[in-house]
Amino acid sequence: MTKSVALEKCNDYVFEDVFVAIKKLFELVPPRDVKDKIVLLKPNILYPKKPETAVCTHPVVVGAAVKAFVDKGAGKVLVGEAPAIANSTHAAKTVGMYDQVVAHGGEWADFSQSVEVPCPDGKIVKKFNFAEPFLQADLVVSLSKLKTHQFMSYTGAMKNLFGLIVGLEKAEQHYRFPNKETFGEFLTDLNVTAKAQYGIMDAIVGMDGPGGPGSGNPIKLNFLAASDNILALDWKCASLVGYNPHKIPNLDAALKRGVWLSSEKDITTVG
Repeated sequence: MTKSVALEKCNDYVFEDVFVAIKKLFELVPPRDVKDKIVLLKPNILYPKKPETAVCTHPVVVGAAVKAFVDKGAGKVLVGEAPAIANSTHAAKTVGMYDQVVAHGGEWADFSQSVEVPCPDGKIVKKFNFAEPFLQADLVVSLSKLKTHQFMSYTGAMKNLFGLIVGLEKAEQHYRFPNKETFGEFLTDLNVTAKAQYGIMDAIVGMDGPGGPGSGNPIKLNFLAASDNILALDWKCASLVGYNPHKIPNLDAALKRGVWLSSEKDITTVG
């Protein structure tokens, strides 16, 4: 794991442009070797909304990421998500993500069954119930959307992995941890357990305003970002859109945990 974040300008969701940008990100900060390995991409489908609403990771970004990992020799590229209020596969088809995944050599992994995953290093949680495809993966990639968030201020690569928890159990965790700080520690425990080895941020169009992450305003940001260090990725992207990441509870908690970074000053950008 490095401390570098790759940034690449990309103005529109034109497949070839997005694919070229992601390939460039891979050159700038390479993911680990995936030859003959199983890669699990975890996009954001908060709930099934059309791409222009900026609620979900754009289908074109998902399709381009699938093709990029297939081209790197991945044995299998799985893509899955567990929306809180919709069937996983139905939601993927509604937003146009399913077709992009299949067209570019990936497989949609329905997040409907859970498996228990221990978290011995957790601060407040010692086990999680993750979607079953998680156990198949050699490499987990957070494929997130840059958005505001009414509760946590910002959502990106680390918050996106909350979707590894299937369906309504996510709502139960909000009831269990209603305080921002404790929920931030919960998300950090989740990320320690998930061990995502790469993150790609869809920031061509993000979401702005107090309605985020589900009903804010789409806003053109015109870039993609990636890193093999998902805290560094979130820290840089949050900073770029004007946040103090120390005031985003889960990012500050993750920094203090010392797993990803010892200091935000260690982060470098390339591209």
